[in-house]
Amino acid sequence: MAATGVGASLAGYALFHEPLHVRLDHLTVRLPNAAGRLPAAGLRILHLSDSHFQGTDWREQAKIE
Repeated sequence: MAATGVGASLAGYALFHEPLHVRLDHLTVRLPNAAGRLPAAGLRILHLSDSHFQGTDWREQAKIE
């Protein structure tokens, strides 16, 4: 009985919470030894994951909004 409850909870999490969870992090990385070798304004690096994202179902549309 408890295993059924745990399984249902995990399925609910996987279907309804995790697909809508979007994380955006802004990090500042100091590179003291790179002075003079990088642009004065610094660099902006973008890292994207989950490249299979298509934006076609309601969950993916919610991420865009």
